[in-house]
Amino acid sequence: MTEDGAPQTIEVFSAGQNATVPRSIVLIIDCGMPQAPYLKKSIQAAKILVDKLAAQDKMAIVTVDVKLRLDFTADKTLLKKTLDSLEKIIYGGGADFDALLAVSNEMFTAEDRQRIIMFQGDGSEIIWLKPDNDAPYRISNSTREQFGLKWVPKEKAMSNVAFSDVIEGIERSRATIYSIIPGIRFLGFSKKEQLARSKKSVEDIRRAVGWRENPTVVREFQESTAEMITAGQTAMFKVAELSGGKTGFVEKPEDAERVYADIFKLISNRYVVGYYPTNRQADGKRRQVKIEVRGHPEYVVLGRKVYLPK
Repeated sequence: MTEDGAPQTIEVFSAGQNATVPRSIVLIIDCGMPQAPYLKKSIQAAKILVDKLAAQDKMAIVTVDVKLRLDFTADKTLLKKTLDSLEKIIYGGGADFDALLAVSNEMFTAEDRQRIIMFQGDGSEIIWLKPDNDAPYRISNSTREQFGLKWVPKEKAMSNVAFSDVIEGIERSRATIYSIIPGIRFLGFSKKEQLARSKKSVEDIRRAVGWRENPTVVREFQESTAEMITAGQTAMFKVAELSGGKTGFVEKPEDAERVYADIFKLISNRYVVGYYPTNRQADGKRRQVKIEVRGHPEYVVLGRKVYLPK
């Protein structure tokens, strides 16, 4: 292990499910209209996750309208009751990355616990973040106009948060993020295939929320929806990657249980590695961390690569 190229001595090495290092898990969940086809199954899957929590683990629930629905607790009955209540919360849109930033900055205080964020949503708020050089996907003005910019002044529509702020929040919190993306996958497909998938995505949402069929509206939103969803999924993937976590796609409602189970398996099988840096200055400057398996340069270690000392 090295920090900024300097060798470090590992002082803590334990399995992720080690009872001596309990977990603090925050579930951030999007209950917005585009999530309607997946919400019920996702809630059921999250309740299975609750059942798998160890006695010393604590979990909190936040929705992307930036509301704390339940603070950290080990009460599984209360956690399930709160999850059930989310089925009745459907709103027009959310603030995925504002919620992630608030959780990263404010929710974790105990230094002796594993910090884990389960981040479920489509990341569509990315089109309203303040543009900067760290944005993982460039958004066209036509897409923003299609989704409301032509009716709302730009200074009111755009967030004060930039993606660089989200990155800094992730680095400061030292939490590992597991992104869960409900909806048809757009990442890795050609523009032509993304447009076809956009049409189906809009139709799925229309049927789930009971909108009347309107082929003209579907065609009108097809291209901008493709860009918005691709941008959102790119951002969701990026935040997980930056924190050393993983991303799972819930393309069909019935996928939710498998995705949550896979992520919980990853959490349980990960290792906690700790050290006292040779550079003891708490200067808040970004530091690069590199972990390798001795004798196996071909192995790829997934984990946090950057942190900010405080």
